[in-house]
Amino acid sequence: MAYAPTEDSDNDVKDYFCNQQLQSAVLSTPPHDQLVVLGDFNAVSGTSRQGFENVVKPYGSGLANDNSFRLLTLCSTTNLSILGSWFARKNIHRHTWISNDWCTRQKIDHVLTRERSLFKSLRVYRGAETAANTDHRLVIAVISLRPFRVPKLPKSVRLDVAALKSDSSLADRYNIAVSNAFGDLDELPDDVEDAWQSIHRTILSSAEATVPKQISRRRPWLTSDTLEVLERKRGARLAGQLEEHRRLKGVFKAKAKADLEAHYNILADEAETGLQRNDLRPAYRAIKQMRGGCECVEGSTVPISKNDGAPCTSVDEVLER
Repeated sequence: MAYAPTEDSDNDVKDYFCNQQLQSAVLSTPPHDQLVVLGDFNAVSGTSRQGFENVVKPYGSGLANDNSFRLLTLCSTTNLSILGSWFARKNIHRHTWISNDWCTRQKIDHVLTRERSLFKSLRVYRGAETAANTDHRLVIAVISLRPFRVPKLPKSVRLDVAALKSDSSLADRYNIAVSNAFGDLDELPDDVEDAWQSIHRTILSSAEATVPKQISRRRPWLTSDTLEVLERKRGARLAGQLEEHRRLKGVFKAKAKADLEAHYNILADEAETGLQRNDLRPAYRAIKQMRGGCECVEGSTVPISKNDGAPCTSVDEVLER
């Protein structure tokens, strides 16, 4: 906020305000900050833009005086523009000050800014009531700030390491690739960190060449055969083959149900094996996966079935399973 001396003030007072107080405050603001200067500058922008094309735009007003020249010079030096000169307004929505004779009207209250594109509008409101008895009118500017967004980093590629346990041929290919990579590797550096980085790069490059990428799925228990049926069902729907789509829909439901049951059986076996070794981590992991990793909801049930496929109806049956 700023309040400039009037036109009748001494030149020393004007110079002190413009060249020392206001200019130093503007220059002390970091260039990447959004700077907005509001105030009663007791100066009009004028209609002549010669030499101040970046300060005054086509909608300036008033007859320039000494205060106007000081304001325009300050804005030109500090890379500011007078926002009111950007918008075409009627005089009743432009004049911010009216004298006691109710005849003299001027626009002497300004909004100065570095970034014109942030502002969507600026106008004077005559009917707005002020908190004090004043001959100035309310000036409102609409600004649209763009929040800073942190650039997204590229996602790291995750490998389907679990496939090495279920696919023996893939595990053999991975072992052969690692052995060949270490066979081609020269002697390791003497430095421990450099040696570890060399080993890390060798293992990672071998894994990326053989192990498939991990595909994020909402239902990770679905096998590749079931996903293939799902894609065929989708293709039949897009092709308008209703009978084939209906048939594949039934096949997919049956396969998905079998995959889910096999998935739960594997989790239960892992939890049972862990409990036999006094290791609770597999049991906690199995429970977390079966309840979807969400918070417990009162009245919710865990989909655990017996060996014959019937659902467990009591806590004892769940514990026994």
